[in-house]
Formats: sequence, C-alpha cells, structure tokens
Amino acid sequence: MQPNTKDTYLRRFLAALPAAAALVLTLLFFTPVETVMLNASSFKFSARTAVMPVMAAVSLPLVAVLAALLAAFRGKAHEALVTACMALGLCLYVQGTFLAGSTPPLNGDSVEWSTMRHELIINTAIWLAMFAVPFVLLHFRAVWKHAKVLLPLVMIVMQLTGIVSGLLQPEDTSYTSGYLSTEQMTEYSTKGNTLVFMLDRMDYNNIEAILKDDPTFFDRLDGFTRYDNAISQHAHTRPGMNFILTGYDDTLYQEDVEDFFRHTWDSGDRHLLQDLKSAGYTVDLYGVIRSILGTDYPQFQKYVSNLQLGKGVVDNKKLVVRMTALSCYKNLPLAMKPFFRESNTWFNGVVSKSNGYSTNARKYNSAMKKGMTVTGNTKFFKFFEFSGAHEPYHMKADGTYSKKTTDVVTQSKGCFEILIRAFDKLKEAGAYKDTAIIITADHGNMYDDFVPLQAPTRICMFYKPAGVEGTPCDSTYAPVSLRNVAPTIIKEAGLDYSAYGVPLDEVPDDETIVRDHTHTIASRDVGWIDYKALHYEVLYDASKMESWILKDEELIEHPIGF
Repeated sequence: MQPNTKDTYLRRFLAALPAAAALVLTLLFFTPVETVMLNASSFKFSARTAVMPVMAAVSLPLVAVLAALLAAFRGKAHEALVTACMALGLCLYVQGTFLAGSTPPLNGDSVEWSTMRHELIINTAIWLAMFAVPFVLLHFRAVWKHAKVLLPLVMIVMQLTGIVSGLLQPEDTSYTSGYLSTEQMTEYSTKGNTLVFMLDRMDYNNIEAILKDDPTFFDRLDGFTRYDNAISQHAHTRPGMNFILTGYDDTLYQEDVEDFFRHTWDSGDRHLLQDLKSAGYTVDLYGVIRSILGTDYPQFQKYVSNLQLGKGVVDNKKLVVRMTALSCYKNLPLAMKPFFRESNTWFNGVVSKSNGYSTNARKYNSAMKKGMTVTGNTKFFKFFEFSGAHEPYHMKADGTYSKKTTDVVTQSKGCFEILIRAFDKLKEAGAYKDTAIIITADHGNMYDDFVPLQAPTRICMFYKPAGVEGTPCDSTYAPVSLRNVAPTIIKEAGLDYSAYGVPLDEVPDDETIVRDHTHTIASRDVGWIDYKALHYEVLYDASKMESWILKDEELIEHPIGF
C-alpha cells in the first residue's frame, strides 16, 4: 500500500488551525477583551491598552502550539481531536454569548449553587448536545470537510465583529485614571476631626447578634449613641455610599449615571465638599472612588486632598491569570463556575498603586498600629469605606486575618475591635474628645434581588458628637436614616445645615417620621441588571415588616448596577 502523500504534517496543521483558533481565542482573547470593554467602569484597567496586547501575545502563540499538537496525530485520531477541539470551542462560545444571563454576578457574595439544580441539569444537557453536534457532522465527510473550517471561522468573525464595534466607540478611561490614595490616612488633628466609618452591609441583625453574645461589647464606644431604628435609603453600595454624603437621589435612574453623580454633589444649596473646604477642613475620602464621586474626577481634586490623577501599573502575569479565570467563569458550564468565582476586587487586583486605598479594614488596622500622627494645622473630615459585614469572611473577632472562613458576626466584631483600637489611639494623642464620629452602613442584608423585600432591613448607626468623652455608650430608638448623616456632618462643621435636613441628634425618640427606602430588583431572564425600583415608605418601627409599605414602582431607565 502506497503512503498517503496528501496527508502531510503541514496539511494537518492547516486543517487544525481554524478549530484551534476558535477555541483559544474565545477563551483567552475575545471574552476577556469584550467583557472589560463592555464593563469599563467596573475595571481599573483598559481593554485596549492592557487586555488586548497582553492576551493577544499569549493566545496567538497558543493557537499555533495547539494546532501543532493536533497535527502530530494522523487519520481518525487527528479527525476526532480536531472535532473535539471544534466542539469545545462551540460550547464555550454559546455559553458565553447566549447562556450567561443567569450567571451570578461577581460581587463577592456566596452563591447557593445547590438551589440551582434545575439550571445545572439543563445547562449540562445543553453542553452535551452541543458537544455532540460536530461529531455527528464527522459521519458526513463532505459536510464535515467544510464545517471544520466554516464553523470555527463563523465563531471568530462574530466575536471579532463585537470587538471591532467596541473599538469604534470612544473608550471610557475615567475609572482607570484616578484613585483615592492612603495619604494622611492615619493623620488627625487636635483642632477637630469629623470621621465617618462606612461598614459595608453592616445590618442591625449583626449588632443584635453581638449584643446577645456580649451585652457589654459596645460599652467601649465612649461617648457614642447607638441608633437601633436606623435604615438605609438604598439596597446597594452604589448609589448608597454616595447618598450617605450627599443625601441626593432625586434623579436616580432617570438620567445618565455620570450626570446623576455630578448632580449629587451640586444640588440646590447642598455642596458638602465645598462647604467643608470653606469651613477650613482638609477632606480625605478613602474608598472606591466611582461609588463616592462617580468618574468625573478632576472637578473634585480642589476639594479632596487625597484624590490622585493617573493610572496604576498593571501586573501582566496577574492579568493573564485573572482574565483567564474571568473567561472560564463566563464560558464554562454552570457546574464548573464555582471553581472560578472571585470578587470584582480580585480581578482589579492586577493594578497596583503604591499608595492606593483598599477597603480592607485590616489594612487600616495595620497602618494605625505603625503609628498615628497628630497635627494642629488643619481640621480633618475623613470618610472611610470598610468591607464590613460583606463576604468573603476572613476576619477574626480581634480584627486579624484568618485563613479559614469565619462568619458574619465574627467579622463584624473584628471591624468594631479595629475601630475601638483606633479610638484609643486618638485618646492617647488627646484628639478624641474634639472628634465627631459616625459609624454606619451603606445598606443592610441583601435578602433577594429578584423579589420585593421579604424582611425588614435596619442598619448599623452609631454617633459621637465632638466635645463628648467619658460617657458610656447610650442607645435610642429614634427613627433615623442615612438621610440624617449629611446634616450631622455639616452641623459638626459649625455651618448652617438647614438645606441638608435634620441631624441625627435632633430626631426625637418618638418622632412619627415616615422614612423612604428604594429596593431594586432584577430580571433573571436578562441577567443581573436592575430593571425596576420599588419605593417603600417606612413607618416608625423599622424592625416590623408591617412598617414597610410598598408605595409605587419605577421602571429604571439608567441602571447603576449592583
């Protein structure tokens, strides 16, 4: 028998190239680039200048390597391996493009995968069916001969079209060009400080759990009042954190997101940053910049002393690993997603800013342990965002790191231990008495993002006015909310707060105030995108579900997201 002179290595290499390209480029190039491009405001690096060149440099050589490996096999083994490569590429493409809608968002929360058995079974069945299609075509030689080229090329062209379309649009690089540094983070004043500590998702249930375990735990909060009947205005960090400082949500969901953020800081007679600056305060904000200020940074640099303009440095090795994990999370079957699920913070960790602020409370704790400086040259207003009671839970009750997962109550205790130690440092420096301190949360527990509220949700709220020291922590059931924080800040600055509202300490215990709360819900059919805002009126006792009255619903035109 004469050898098949047409079955050369080069022919097998070229025959395998389309399937290899579709598989590798889908996983390592198209998905990372498009995901970052479509969610530019969520990433601290650019799809064009960071992701595209690095992932292209990795994926293109791998295409050639995979095609070369497939070409090393002959006959039916070669055909079967090329078909398997094509089938896997098809499955990845369909999953990432058409079946990603029900994928839980990368917000750091744990996911009860066991409640998604129905979706897991259906998704696995779809994968098995899709994977079998190219092997069915393999039995029809004439069809397979063309399909092994055309099907991969169609996948490549479709994804390439999406990339080109994105490149034709102006790139939003605002989030990559500014950040809040750690400058002056541990510097305080003997002339007076106003400090706000925002503990993400610190629900009042956590406070009750701590009190049940140790009724004297909060006694160490010298001069504070604990508000047991406080609520948030919103259900998510964005716009909840911005609302703490501005008290503005009039045009929320009705106008472009960045236009809304600009208006929050310049509404009527409320100009919090400008007012604090005019009162002689040095303003420092420590948190996720886009959740506080939006992305129009330059206008705030004259008010916020630790706002830095400029891009961080991207670690290319980390970028490759984490973009591959991101692609796997989006493109692999539902049953495999738990192995690649990380928070958005982890993905943004590829960018290093030598003095960029992290919302990790343990890092603040470490900085304070190294030393605190005191000045008499200025007054300080400082706002701190801590990850608080948000998952993942890796904090011990003393505020130190735990390799093993702890729980929400333990982590909550750790946050307060860190704060109490910081306050002790202020006392040692003689700066505590003249410091006003608010400890609060952007929102409480997230019970369900797909249905109306199923349970009442109160938040953590503690307040110590300036000039108070040496008194035990008191408590009140005054019906307060985050709407009372901005006027409290302005009152502490000695300014006219009438345009801002009522300060915390001016709300009587028995005041019959009707408060407001907005709970956003999403449609599982179209993914995790807010589409409706449910507006509640909250009567006196926020601990009772009957006090939460749904008044109206609003279709969201401009979702801010989770």
